[in-house]
Amino acid sequence: MIEELFPTKSLYATLAIFFDYPDDPLHPRLIARATGIDIKCVRRQLSRLVRSGVVASRNAGKERRYRLRCEFPLLGELASIFGKTRDSRYYPGQKRFHDPLEFIEDILDGGEG
Repeated sequence: MIEELFPTKSLYATLAIFFDYPDDPLHPRLIARATGIDIKCVRRQLSRLVRSGVVASRNAGKERRYRLRCEFPLLGELASIFGKTRDSRYYPGQKRFHDPLEFIEDILDGGEG
């Protein structure tokens, strides 16, 4: 549905996961695992999102973490769009959970996502 409006499904999935977990700093491997998108594609899309200003990155030890940039002028509009389509979104690497935070907790605990 909405993913058809984006140039690639990897861009849509990479951006969508930030709006599904807006307060969590995300690592590229976690995004790749959750979305089922190849890590190289995720890194390419993250680079694109950082250049556009939607996402900010920072180092956390040896890892790079990404999160939504609160100062982005269209953040509210994007949040509204992704919020309205959240129930129809499903990531191949994701189990169906009743509580959306269980998914992140499962990955952080090292369980299969």
